[in-house]
Amino acid sequence: MNRLVIIGSVALDDIDGPAGKRDSILGGSATYACYAASFFAKPELVACVGKDFPAKARKVLEERPIDLAGLATLDGPTFRWSGRYAPAFASRETLSLSLGVFQDFRPVLGAPLPPGSILFLGNIDPDLQLNVLEQAGPDAYVAADTIDHWIKAKRDVLIKGLKRTNLIFLNDEEARLLTGEDNLIKAGAALRAMGPSEAVIKKGEHGALLFTSAGICAMPALPLESVNDPTGAGDSFAGAMLGMLAANPIRDDGALRSALARATVMASFTVADFGVGRLRTLDNAQIDERLDQLRKLVSF
Repeated sequence: MNRLVIIGSVALDDIDGPAGKRDSILGGSATYACYAASFFAKPELVACVGKDFPAKARKVLEERPIDLAGLATLDGPTFRWSGRYAPAFASRETLSLSLGVFQDFRPVLGAPLPPGSILFLGNIDPDLQLNVLEQAGPDAYVAADTIDHWIKAKRDVLIKGLKRTNLIFLNDEEARLLTGEDNLIKAGAALRAMGPSEAVIKKGEHGALLFTSAGICAMPALPLESVNDPTGAGDSFAGAMLGMLAANPIRDDGALRSALARATVMASFTVADFGVGRLRTLDNAQIDERLDQLRKLVSF
């Protein structure tokens, strides 16, 4: 089993949507990524919370085999996000955003990562991503995520970091924005030309595209009768894929495709409940059952 270090946010979310409202539930990109990854590997969480972080929220993280040694408790409030989803989840509106202690968060790895390790840089400031890359050294397999804000605000820094990135995760809008290509096939090729040997373009309910040196893999999303909360689905997707890669000593095209399938399955469970609610009741048998459903979906 290789090391998997996940850097991002741990937050408290207020969510209002078609399925109802929830206040102060555990969220954040690193939370979702670690929770999903923990079904395949033992991720190391590097993040921060404030002194107001509820004990019950920490216990949720402690339920899974997640190394919490890198979760710092700082003097100040925890990162909070409040959002509202439109009917049928057609769009999402951020109502409020308070970074709290996350605003001054400076991730520390302590030492360069050994060969075989995986480092996941969540959608933090590209300058911070570069700083972590310097700490990580040359041997880690680096995966990264970003958001449209950083593409617009710090494009040059982001592109510099991509030169040291092995795998990039973007949604379709972000991929078009970063590459300037409307066609996603061209966008995938453009992303790989920026440095990453692999790229994943997420398309929400329409699945995902994986681009590697061996070609393109189009993975459909699992058809679902109901969705309660899509928050964190993309982070769960990335975490599950990287968890699978950490558990596999081989990272060829076949391993990447297999990991992509697990990522699709984990995202489908994440949207079934608010926060990590559905993941808390999930077991390996249920993952395998849904993986079989995905296999039947794509067979012909």
